[in-house]
Amino acid sequence: MKKKLSFIIEIIIGIIFICFGYFVIDTDYYATLFYAMGFGLAFASGVQLLKICYYEMPKNKEKLQNLLKEFVIKSNYEEFYNSNKEYYKFLIEKFSKSLNYYKEYDSKILSDFYGYSMGKNEIKLFNFVNGSFGYNKKDLVISLNSVNDEKEISNKVINTCIHEFSHSYVNPLGYKYFKDVNIDNLFNEAKSNGLQNSYYDKYSFINEYVVRAVQVYFSEKIMEPDYVLRNIKNHQSIGYIYIEQIKNLFYKKDEYENFELFYKNEIVKYFTNLNDNNIDRIFINKKKR
Repeated sequence: MKKKLSFIIEIIIGIIFICFGYFVIDTDYYATLFYAMGFGLAFASGVQLLKICYYEMPKNKEKLQNLLKEFVIKSNYEEFYNSNKEYYKFLIEKFSKSLNYYKEYDSKILSDFYGYSMGKNEIKLFNFVNGSFGYNKKDLVISLNSVNDEKEISNKVINTCIHEFSHSYVNPLGYKYFKDVNIDNLFNEAKSNGLQNSYYDKYSFINEYVVRAVQVYFSEKIMEPDYVLRNIKNHQSIGYIYIEQIKNLFYKKDEYENFELFYKNEIVKYFTNLNDNNIDRIFINKKKR
């Protein structure tokens, strides 16, 4: 039932997005965006839910078990697994060391920062891809490919964990507080300065901006200055021009009772002012480069 519940919730959220896009939002661009997001979420979750229900039926459960057994035999899975045990052990040790490289980093760092816990996180090592991604709020798939230096591995792993797990805390606030906030000037500026296509909607852009600023904030507290500088410059080169200024806002966080109040009063206000004064800020920013 626990597996089904998450998909049922996603279907409901998808339907809400569809309704918003169809009945509430007047702007064609955002209406289409909400409709498409809602349809994609509801459809994908519906398919997964149907699969679970299908294979939970007694006759189909046996069918699935037989298919898995057939796969194990045909693929020589057991032989493959046993022949790579040492490699898996090496990856696990490599990953464990990376999390313990900096004494300032521990498993409570995000719950302490945001003021509450999302529960136990689960990290899966997956070396068939070069990227990493979070899913289901508390889970993360991470690849250790293409990195060999111990410190660089640690920087990559810790930054990825902070980034992906932060989305679960930050994203709901973006949807809640930026619904009626105009950031078109800032958005267009970012697009003209290398913003990736995958963040070409208001909420993805804002959420990604804040999460990346959190990532830089912790880098500054944990890692060496040269890495932090590289991190900031890298983000600025792909459209997050004011990431350093936004990162500095987090030093005001403890002035507020909780993270949401801080977000509402500092993050939203800063983005709004940044957007309204965008022409001056672009000029000043480019002059300093």
